[in-house]
Amino acid sequence: MMSNHSTHRWLTCIAVMLMLADLLAGCQLSPSELIPSLARSLESGAPLAGAGTIAEQLQATPEQPGAAGERILSPQAVPTPAPMSAQELNAFLSGPRAFGVEPFCLQLVDTDGDGEREWLGLFELVPLGGTGAAGFVLDGDQMYLLGKSADAHAAEGQDFGTLLSEAPVCQVQVQDVTGDGLVEILVRGLSQAGQHQLSIFSWNRNDAYALLASFGGDAGVEVMDLEQDGLPEIVTIQALWDGVVLREISRWDGMAYRFDRSVYGLAAEFAGSLPANGPEQALVSYYLNLSRRDFQAAYDTLSTEMRSRQDYKAFLLSAAGVRDFWLGELSPPAQEGDVLLFQALLWMEAVENGRLIRRAYRGEWRVGQEQGAWKIFSISLHAFGS
Repeated sequence: MMSNHSTHRWLTCIAVMLMLADLLAGCQLSPSELIPSLARSLESGAPLAGAGTIAEQLQATPEQPGAAGERILSPQAVPTPAPMSAQELNAFLSGPRAFGVEPFCLQLVDTDGDGEREWLGLFELVPLGGTGAAGFVLDGDQMYLLGKSADAHAAEGQDFGTLLSEAPVCQVQVQDVTGDGLVEILVRGLSQAGQHQLSIFSWNRNDAYALLASFGGDAGVEVMDLEQDGLPEIVTIQALWDGVVLREISRWDGMAYRFDRSVYGLAAEFAGSLPANGPEQALVSYYLNLSRRDFQAAYDTLSTEMRSRQDYKAFLLSAAGVRDFWLGELSPPAQEGDVLLFQALLWMEAVENGRLIRRAYRGEWRVGQEQGAWKIFSISLHAFGS
């Protein structure tokens, strides 16, 4: 049985939610007004050029370790929500449920850095005439809708904050991702088409949990500390073709998230043969096969002339010394007769004399057809700074 103090505390919460739910129930919005645009700061890179071979790459002057060559790491762990007893949960939910508001994904956590924990949760918009889910922070007797300012709260006819998901997904994470000493609220969601979404909110130290950024990827969105500097990057993952994805990496620059680079990668748990049905597929598959140590498949992607200048044993010795490869997003190809010329960035990580060395290159590749199959005719790499 709950103590008198606990009973009073929960009755207070119920009363607050009753008033706030009544406020929400009075808002009239169409579903289209609830759906914000998906914000992604993606910028195109400049064309590149250079020279070199795999064996020569390992002799080039290395870049300083940094963003260019970092391996993509495992996502950061999501904090475990504070436990609630069944009695406490039912007491908390009874008020908003009476007005058709259905909170879920609740946790008690300090979201504004004042040392006191607030209720953080989501609620479905369907009972309120909308679609999907939005979020709130209940701080004492004040309720804040995620992505909605105090002025918007006071105005009539406003929405319920930022649409976080078109499906009731419970994935809420609280951590400092900008390095300002104040935690941000990270909420994952799904669109009706199955696209993964991530919305990041931050307390503005005054009157609102403002939206910092939104990201979307049809194959996922990941939060990873690639630099191992305590500031995680946001990686949106776009599916390209069978077994291959493009990872678009954005970094916090102190003011906003900015696009940093895109690299190709293997789809999760993919273990089959990578396709090479087109020039881009052949080039991308070459480096992905090198990354997963399928050297024979990579060697077979080279033209007859390239293989005649370096037999498989020599190729294996030079390629096996590289621990990993990351190929940047390819530029649109230039036509040179029957051959296509691609440009991109390439990062490699190798162990030399017991030291882990990361290097960045500007690359140029000539790709064409040979006996009905797409092959790499030449590789020209140039290390940054040389």
